[in-house]
Amino acid sequence: MTRMVLVATLVLVLLGSQACCCLVTPSLPDIRIPGLPDIDVRIWPFGSRVEVGPMQELDEVIPSAGVEEARVEVHFGVGEISLAAGEPESLFSGHFRTNVAEWVPEVTWEGGLLRIEPREPVRDVAWDADERVVNEWQLWFSPAVPLDMDVEVGAARGELDFTGLALVQLTLEAGASDVEAHFDAPNPADMSELAIRVGAADLEVHGIGNASPERVRVEGGAGNLELDLTGAWSDSAAVEVTAGAGSVTITIPEDVGARVEVEGVASRVQLEGGWSRDGEAYINAAHGDAEVELRIEITIAAGSVRLVSVGE
Repeated sequence: MTRMVLVATLVLVLLGSQACCCLVTPSLPDIRIPGLPDIDVRIWPFGSRVEVGPMQELDEVIPSAGVEEARVEVHFGVGEISLAAGEPESLFSGHFRTNVAEWVPEVTWEGGLLRIEPREPVRDVAWDADERVVNEWQLWFSPAVPLDMDVEVGAARGELDFTGLALVQLTLEAGASDVEAHFDAPNPADMSELAIRVGAADLEVHGIGNASPERVRVEGGAGNLELDLTGAWSDSAAVEVTAGAGSVTITIPEDVGARVEVEGVASRVQLEGGWSRDGEAYINAAHGDAEVELRIEITIAAGSVRLVSVGE
């Protein structure tokens, strides 16, 4: 009994010491799900202080003149982010607004690499823990320059609209975020791979067929994944999805052939549209007859899989 009282008292002291400040997680052990890749799924029982100061706003522009291709790295920690196609003559333009000094971004362009990141590494923060904290990034990229892009967001919310960008490769990493990504028009470039890694996040990706990658690779921790594979596929592709606890929804256009294999001892599969069984796999009505075929492999530790076939 004495031990329980001491533990409870320690918890109350720690919680009380963090009152009236933005929660920032200390270095805590990560939660690992056996059999899955190393994906950070952090727990936030306590926090430390974030200093809120004067509001700072700045704009950055990098011209695209003479740039034939670019590697882009975006490292965003906490707050709200938006990304979209901008003017062709600007490789990058951005508007930033924050009242946390160490989160003021640095934009560098050197040797074909464009990096956008905060001045100091952002510690893990619950972005809605303190409404006084402001960190907003608005990013625009040239649709005229082929881009190899890596976008990493931590505890964030926002919309990433890749419509119109000439993407040759895209890696999207999200922590404890609530993010939507869009491809609403055909990709003007040939994309080799779309790679997505998420932790404890809710992520929706729309119109992946318009991006038309040769390969889609998704690694998820705990959260809800919605992968919309509709759009103008230029060729057949392989899709690999590995998830932990949560739900996976995959939407497939009915004129694209699909064969889906699902593995997971604690998973259940819900079918919507014209699906049938082919041994241990699920196939749609267009499988075997369509010009574009998707080979989809899903591995989920515990959760649900929803396969949806829709007309376009």
